[in-house]
Amino acid sequence: MPLPKLKDLRKRRRALDLTQDMLAEAAGVTREMISMIENNHHYPRYDIADRIFSFLELKEYKTMKGGMTAGKVCSTHMKDVSYYDPITIPKKLMKRHGFDQLPVMKSGECVGVITTESIMENTKAKKVSEVLVSKPITISEDQIITPELKSMMLETKCVLVSEKNSNVIKGIITTHDLMLKLYQ
Repeated sequence: MPLPKLKDLRKRRRALDLTQDMLAEAAGVTREMISMIENNHHYPRYDIADRIFSFLELKEYKTMKGGMTAGKVCSTHMKDVSYYDPITIPKKLMKRHGFDQLPVMKSGECVGVITTESIMENTKAKKVSEVLVSKPITISEDQIITPELKSMMLETKCVLVSEKNSNVIKGIITTHDLMLKLYQ
């Protein structure tokens, strides 16, 4: 399981509807420390970061609805772009639909993802192939959403969902989908 990232602290805290005071009290630190970490003004010692993220993981686990499958969570209205497309195509799709990432297809197979972040990091790119980031994993629609999968998605930003016992892509799960469908 990937290590949690300090930059995700605010997003994870807000997804759980926790104030900085609530998180600070539960982790045994000050609200000011939580604020400084969220604003990239402080890098805590490992034991402090461990306490903070251990509390968040436990809270996330308790908050998740049991037994939710990938097929129930995924968005089936998935948009994708071609590996060979000009960069203007994903930019327009992202703007029109509010997407943060889009699967990139080449010869009918997903070869990676293009993200708003990868576009902003390479402003001189002319083609999708120039800003491609790693290929997302694909899971079956009957896969149960576990805390480990959710934690991994904080790193990868999305997973593709295939039809049961098939390689046919049914949809996509983004971190936004998880927040909307898994949390009470």
